[in-house]
Amino acid sequence: MILPDSKETRPARALVVDDDPATARLLEFQLTRGGYRVAVSHQGLVALNFVEAFDPDVVLLDLDLPDVPGSEVLSRLRLAEGNSRRRVIVVLSATLQPWLGVSLGEADAVESKPIGPSTLLRRLSELHVPPQVSVTMGADVHAIAF
Repeated sequence: MILPDSKETRPARALVVDDDPATARLLEFQLTRGGYRVAVSHQGLVALNFVEAFDPDVVLLDLDLPDVPGSEVLSRLRLAEGNSRRRVIVVLSATLQPWLGVSLGEADAVESKPIGPSTLLRRLSELHVPPQVSVTMGADVHAIAF
C-alpha cells in the first residue's frame, strides 16, 4: 500500500562546532533543553565529515578551531550545498571584528559569545529553525499491511 504525501515533525538537528568543551557543553545543554537534537564536534574537519551523516538543520560554528579556521569550514559547508542553501549556519565568535560580517557573508547570522539561552533560541526561531521541523513523507514511502 502506498501512503499519500503526509507531514510529520521531528526534532530539529543542531551541530555545535566549538573547540572549547565548556562552551560546547553549554550550547548543547541550551539546545537540548530547547527541544533540539544535538551533536558536538570540537574540530572543523571532524564536523565536515559528520555533517553528511547527521544532516543538521542548523550549525553553530566557532571561528577559532584548532585544525582549520571556522571561516574555511563555513565555505566548505556552503560549497557542498551548492545552490540549495538548506542548512542554517550561525557563526559564533568571542571577538567580533568589524570586517567579520563582510568576510562571513555565507553565514546566516553572526553572534558574539557567550550567547544566552533565550537569545539563542529566539535567534534560531527568527532564522526559521524551530525545535520541531516538518518533514514530508512522500509517495515513495510504503506501509506494510499484515
